[in-house]
Amino acid sequence: MRIVIVYPPLPDVGFHFLPQLDQLWLTDLFDALLVFPTIVHIAFHRKAVHVAHSWFLTSTLCNVERIATVAITSFPDPRAGCEMVTNQIWTKVSAHKCGDCMFSGHTVLFVICACVWTTYPPCNQRIARIVISTIIWLLVLAGSAIVIMNRAHYTVDVLVAWYVGIGNWYIVQYFWKEQTCLTGKHYKPVNSNNGGVFSVWALDEDHERYQTAFEKNPSLRLTLASSNDHSEMTI
Repeated sequence: MRIVIVYPPLPDVGFHFLPQLDQLWLTDLFDALLVFPTIVHIAFHRKAVHVAHSWFLTSTLCNVERIATVAITSFPDPRAGCEMVTNQIWTKVSAHKCGDCMFSGHTVLFVICACVWTTYPPCNQRIARIVISTIIWLLVLAGSAIVIMNRAHYTVDVLVAWYVGIGNWYIVQYFWKEQTCLTGKHYKPVNSNNGGVFSVWALDEDHERYQTAFEKNPSLRLTLASSNDHSEMTI
């Protein structure tokens, strides 16, 4: 027996202020605009493996959390025409289910890509980093608005996705650095030519370059290029 149940969408501030679109392809377009450049950026980054690990670990945490929220609570679908059909196998095996809302998987992907560009910029020039980060985050804002305008998610779904994406990213960064600093697997102290140890630590692949520079000029001062990543230093 086929039973069709239709629930009206919940009241939403974003739906009130943003016009409705019927262009779901725009969401996939923003996926491409953010994901493909990010993959290229990671591939050519000098710490590609480290960045890739951070990206995949954060994505895994976000997806596990999303699976848990979807399994616990179903919301009335924001699309008025979405019908919940029961007693049929295809309602259990489908690409999209009514009420699969909390939280937006597309927005999480947008946010993680932006975090990659912000934490691991392609260059150390301050102005260039600010410009690139600003452009990326504006794309994330636009993509989030498109998700709401297409009524693919409620505004709260998008907002929670921002919280989850940014929160998990910096949790991963914190524990990753805590682990590397505590175990000493990836960081080594830089020594002076007279046997002293500087309060500067460098990644294994950078250690030789920094060590050579200090031996040539013991009074050389290193400038931290990023307060978020103490291994990023310019000589």
